[in-house]
Amino acid sequence: MFGEFQLRSSGYVGYMPIDEELVVRVDPKVDVLNLFRMMEVAYQYDPEIAKGLVDVSSIRELYETLASILCKRILDRARRGLYRQYVSRKRHLDKMKGRILFNDHTEPVRVALPCRYHINTTDILHNMIFLSAVDKIARVGICTSITQAKLRQAYRALISTVSKKEFTHFESLNLEYNRLNSDYEASHALCRFFLENTGPQHGNGDSRNLPFIIDMARLFERFVEKWLEKHLPDNYSVRAQEKCTIGQANDELKFDIKPDLCIYDKAQDGLSIVLDTKYKTSISNHDIYQVLTYAEVRGSKTAVLIYPTYDALERCLQRLKVGNKTLYRLTFDLSRDVQEAGNAFVEDVLAVFAQSR
Repeated sequence: MFGEFQLRSSGYVGYMPIDEELVVRVDPKVDVLNLFRMMEVAYQYDPEIAKGLVDVSSIRELYETLASILCKRILDRARRGLYRQYVSRKRHLDKMKGRILFNDHTEPVRVALPCRYHINTTDILHNMIFLSAVDKIARVGICTSITQAKLRQAYRALISTVSKKEFTHFESLNLEYNRLNSDYEASHALCRFFLENTGPQHGNGDSRNLPFIIDMARLFERFVEKWLEKHLPDNYSVRAQEKCTIGQANDELKFDIKPDLCIYDKAQDGLSIVLDTKYKTSISNHDIYQVLTYAEVRGSKTAVLIYPTYDALERCLQRLKVGNKTLYRLTFDLSRDVQEAGNAFVEDVLAVFAQSR
């Protein structure tokens, strides 16, 4: 019928405001506490953050609880004093400060001296991340009035001495932590979750409200990566998004591809397997073609597809021989307790390595 629409999720969950009155809410199939456990591993939250989440039953409550925790951490730190660093400045000043830049003093009629000096300031990346996260959370508009009040408090505690800046690529920031700002690491983990899952990703735009969307496929990939890094024996090395090139230098066509994960056994001369995560229940031809291509380019004889749960009709599909390569299907079953499912998954990965030798 004209005017009616059917919406289907393509792997995203969260809140998407259409206008001032209409909001689309997509809830995860995963239990909310299991969703938090995934986030806890993927974003490497401080275990203390998990306290108080027992009664959370919806993604909205989870979002608001994490926002409230972040506000408390920021306000506590602001009361103790925000982390400061010495930052280099270059200015023309009426009197000398720091070091005079004689090469820049080329205007004889100009009295002001070009100087380079250092100031101790809170206007640094560590605090800008706080401000950016608080601003984005407030603009999503799904928190209650109590949490919104906390967000305003945190915003006011920062805005007078910290500049506003957008952050979309956390990996490129190269933040350093020491004994003076060790508490920032856990708070930045929370900030990263909000900044990476709150849109739009490029600038604020004109919209007053922002969408909050979790890409479950990306979260599942990062979750599996971090779980394996933490729980595999020390002789295994996990590498994510390792770039491989299809084609030679003189080929007209060349492509760069990035398998989700490669695992190397350092005790077996770098024996490797290639893994690709799929946030869905059933295997497809495309999945097989993709992971076998990765294995071929990486020179690996073993390829693994990882799913969050089994389709009841496909429990029998565990291993498939394709030429000189072996394809395995493994499951990190998110319908179970995460710790139990993770232990079983790691055992399966080690069994794959044992059969690959």
